Order: sequence, then C-alpha cells, then structure tokens
Amino acid sequence: MSLGELEITETTTVREVVSAFSAEEQACVREAIGAEAFNMIADVPVSSLEGGPTDFPIQCLTMESTVGFVVATISAEAGGLSTETRSCITDIAIENPGVLGMGPPPESFGQVIAGAVRMQLCLTDEEAEAWAASQGMELPPPSVLQCIEEQVGGEEAFLAMLTDEATSEEALFNLLLTAPGCVPGESMATPVGS
Repeated sequence: MSLGELEITETTTVREVVSAFSAEEQACVREAIGAEAFNMIADVPVSSLEGGPTDFPIQCLTMESTVGFVVATISAEAGGLSTETRSCITDIAIENPGVLGMGPPPESFGQVIAGAVRMQLCLTDEEAEAWAASQGMELPPPSVLQCIEEQVGGEEAFLAMLTDEATSEEALFNLLLTAPGCVPGESMATPVGS
C-alpha cells in the first residue's frame, strides 16, 4: 500500500501505517520506538495511541512521506477525502510544506493565508465542513472561495491579493465587497450613492 492509498480509520493498526513507508523509513521507525515497544504496539489501532498519528517519529520520514502521512491523517479527521482531494493537497504541500506546518516558516502571514486558501480550494464543501468541524473551526466553503476567485480575476490574482503586504487592506476590503455576492441568498454589495 502506498501513502497515497493509506486510509487511517479507527481500526487501522500501527503495523498497517508503517507498512506504507519505505523499508529504510520502517527500520528507522522501529529503531526510534524501540524493537520491543514496537512489537507491543504493532497491532494496536493508531487511534488508541495517546497522541494518535502525531505519536509517530516523523523525523524518520522523507518530506514526501511526511506529507502523505499528514494528508492521510487529515483525511481521517475529515471522515475520508476523495483521491482527487488528497492528490490536490499533496501537490500543494510538497511545493509548500509550510501549509501543513512543516519545513521553514512562511516569510509572511499572507503566505500562510494563501496556502490555507489553496488547500481549502482542494476540498468539496462537504469535505471542508467535516474537516472544519473536526478542528472546531469555521471556514468559508470552497464554493464561496471559488466564487471570490472568479470575481477577482482567477487564482493568481486572488492569491496575489492575499500575499501582497502593500495591498492587504485594500484586498480585504475588496473581498468583503465581493463575498456577499458569493454566498447563496445574499446579493453583491452595492456602492454607496449608486
């Protein structure tokens, strides 16, 4: 089983997760945990570990494997993500690991926001709702973000608005004007005096 196919459920064991890693990574994980300790937990469901998947020694994994593992964990938290969604998130995270909290910190807060928006756009509205609920957060549905993206001239323009520190206030104002027209049941904001 590859990491792209790994599904972490309530019954997925430590052994099943580790078997998705390369032989070198598996050996490192066993050594990091300790052979005896590993044998004791090998057939225990990952979900029953105190820290869940976060208890894994990810220092043993390549960046690609770490991304695959984290995406599988996000999928589990969301109750299951489609193959297309997982592939989309994986591509973004390998290009910019910071969106999953890995690698060097982003240079600006705008880059954090842009990364989060790109990830959110990978999800369906249903997937996004399930994942946000599992995290105790409220996020705009991807369909609303897609609508805003179209209103401002496409993904490149949308992300540029979010990452450009010099125009961040103007960008926020423009988003606030655009967003109501993208929310079902609400109309576009009308300029004063029109």
